[in-house]
Amino acid sequence: TDKTGTLTTNHMVVNKIWVCNETKTITSNENNDELKSASEGVHNLLLQSIFLNTSAEVVKGEDGNNSVIGTPTETAVIEFGMLLGGDFKSYSEDYKILTVEPFNSVRKKMSVLAALPDGGKKRAFCKGASEIILEMCDNVVGTDGEAVPLSDEQRTNISDIINGFACEALRTLCLAFKNIDDSSSES
Repeated sequence: TDKTGTLTTNHMVVNKIWVCNETKTITSNENNDELKSASEGVHNLLLQSIFLNTSAEVVKGEDGNNSVIGTPTETAVIEFGMLLGGDFKSYSEDYKILTVEPFNSVRKKMSVLAALPDGGKKRAFCKGASEIILEMCDNVVGTDGEAVPLSDEQRTNISDIINGFACEALRTLCLAFKNIDDSSSES
């Protein structure tokens, strides 16, 4: 997200995204068809990560338009999800949030555990400081939406991308998820 507008208008927007080994620039609200063209698996995972792991709310105003209530960062991410065609309300209706660990400045991340609508399966979502989230990851999402092992070379490449975004005065966030097996004893 671009931090520049935070000082003048208290509003940020998503300017760039790195997904499926590609950096994509968000140029305007109307010209993001290539972002929507990611595989259905990638698109669904991205929207789940955006809409399920947030402290923001989407409300319908008196004028009938939706508006987002939350911090500038949360608002920018939710608005981006809506730009990608996501519907905040459908995610809150279709998925059950089981546990929430709110963002705090010590952990530099927030997490939720959600029950998936397909019955019985659970998925943990995490969002936060890029270097912390990247360190936690063993896999990266491939172009088909499947998790593939994260090599040391890829980890270095992703870290370089994060640093490049930061050098452009962009606030960086990483989104991550993990499928949770009910038979496991993980917490």
